[in-house]
Amino acid sequence: MLKRIMVPLDGSERAERGLAMAARLARATGSELLLVRVVSIPPIRFVPYGEPAQIALALIANARQAADEYLKRIEKSPLVEGITVEARAIEGHVTGDLLEVARIEHCDLIVLTTHGYSGFNHLRLGRVAQHVARHSVVPVLVLPVRDDSPAHPGSTGEVRMLVTLDGSSLAEAAVAPALELGRAMAAPERISVHLLQVVDFFTAMMSDAERGQNAPPPEIGAEERALEQARLYLTEYTERIRRENPQMKVTSSAVLAGDAAKMICDIAGNPSAYDFVAMATHGRGGLQRWAMGSTTERVLHAIHLPLLIVRSPVAIEHDLAASEAAELEELHR
Repeated sequence: MLKRIMVPLDGSERAERGLAMAARLARATGSELLLVRVVSIPPIRFVPYGEPAQIALALIANARQAADEYLKRIEKSPLVEGITVEARAIEGHVTGDLLEVARIEHCDLIVLTTHGYSGFNHLRLGRVAQHVARHSVVPVLVLPVRDDSPAHPGSTGEVRMLVTLDGSSLAEAAVAPALELGRAMAAPERISVHLLQVVDFFTAMMSDAERGQNAPPPEIGAEERALEQARLYLTEYTERIRRENPQMKVTSSAVLAGDAAKMICDIAGNPSAYDFVAMATHGRGGLQRWAMGSTTERVLHAIHLPLLIVRSPVAIEHDLAASEAAELEELHR
């Protein structure tokens, strides 16, 4: 259940699109909003005159004051009226500090847009969204800012979501957060869920070869068998979701493609077909192993729909272990 939603802001109207979506979710779930603006300064080498230290301090002070005034104005905005809001300006690096705040404050969701610009304290949310989605331990809802992008999910009273799977429990990590997000936007009987598995057979074979696995060449009909295996998996998983969510409409399909990311974008891009897409950042399953990390990032850059990105627990544990190992290595130097 959503209890605390973080919204990174940079002072731009584009970034505030995320605030509008987060406010809707907060009202529907009774969640609190945590608004965060990171105060940063340009590298000292770009400062053409004066003592670098003094200039840096002045820039930070001015930026901090501007950030505080901006956040106070947002707190009084009708957009967040009736919602418990905490606003915080922090000094530091945009991506790393956003993730740290989300972790310390026990946020359940991060909502941000793909681009935003605001003076020298510009926060390029396209790059930020990619980094945050890749490393966040909580789900991230990334909203597009294109003028031709659809209305916010759930604005019509219905929610149609596309959830991508690959046959593994890692990719299934996106399902529960997607359903929870759907419930926050619409009544269960007005939620439609479509499970999609892209069988990227060629990439799977290439991946085996690159890893040095002595996999035998694919037999005739192997693609059809892989596709049938995906359909069986989806049928079983679809029935499971239906049993747990009897009021929702749940469907599924499996398709064969040489480029999983392109196929997902093509299917999701069908006009009026879906309100948002949900993906896990890592997932590998048997014969059909497509790297969800890179696939998700490619979809993030190309799709014109809101994208819910969820990191699997295995990926989070892997990163934690790698971080601890790096710290130990640093201590022994």
